[in-house]
Amino acid sequence: MENNLKVWFIQFFIVGVSLSLKAQLVSAEPKFPCYFIFGDSLVDNGNNNNLNTSAKVNYLPYGIDFPQGPTGRFTNGKNIADLIESIYIITHPGAVISLNKQLVNHRVMKSRLAALVGGEKFAKQYLSKCIYTIVMGNNDYLNNYYLPQFYSSSSLYTPEEFAAILIRQYSKQLTKLYKYGARKVAVLALGQLGCCPAEVASYGSNDSFCIETINNAAKLFNDKLKQLLDHFNYRFADANFIYTNTATDSYGNITNLSTPCCALSDTGRCLAGAITCNNRDDYMFWDGFHPTEAANLLSAKKAYTEMSPLFTNLIDAV
Repeated sequence: MENNLKVWFIQFFIVGVSLSLKAQLVSAEPKFPCYFIFGDSLVDNGNNNNLNTSAKVNYLPYGIDFPQGPTGRFTNGKNIADLIESIYIITHPGAVISLNKQLVNHRVMKSRLAALVGGEKFAKQYLSKCIYTIVMGNNDYLNNYYLPQFYSSSSLYTPEEFAAILIRQYSKQLTKLYKYGARKVAVLALGQLGCCPAEVASYGSNDSFCIETINNAAKLFNDKLKQLLDHFNYRFADANFIYTNTATDSYGNITNLSTPCCALSDTGRCLAGAITCNNRDDYMFWDGFHPTEAANLLSAKKAYTEMSPLFTNLIDAV
């Protein structure tokens, strides 16, 4: 079972880390010394471009509203990571690979930081002031459990069992992150996966916007995730793990909640060179799975609000 689990976590990327040491500490912004983002295609900034995968989006119409054009972001403009960072006033470079490998990379980075700034104790203290955001679980459902033509997980496990397996793996990974020094961690819950246009097209809508069985499976995961983070906050009294749910009932100017903005291929991604909707800010979905920049902005604002407990005593002790 452990070996099989490794396959389910193959599409996670570390999207960003901003590290500038003492130079940042003398200025008013940013309010913390570094920011790490671990996640999937919802927060990918182009790392996928260099992977041996067909799931690349470094072509138009992706990035049509992004200043640099197509970069590998799975949306028309900025993703939720970009927009959260805009609120924070932070920039980041990128790196790659699976979540477990991300943790290895993070450990290596910590060792290098320790060598650079004067030892393991200072490095751990420094990282304890950083903000960590983690977005994961989407691919385990959309690209595994609900692809029975390719994977057997849905026949082997009930939704309850599958959620429990993923949470056990998540617990191990978050424990490693804590051991490496993370103390301010925001973990994003799964969204309404059953409302993705590609899922509705695959499973049939029955005159409904969403596939409720998929949404219910995501809710099982989210409920267990919240319990896990409550347990972590009890177990690790010097840390703060925030359960962050970006779902909202207020959609602002977004009026189209179910139709993708671009013409789709059979993979659920935009066709290369596809004509897109003109009023992109009115659309919730850019392609079959990913939100538009307008929808990402709503999620980023809600995430920022829910993450606010992490913004106290950020660099005072560094």
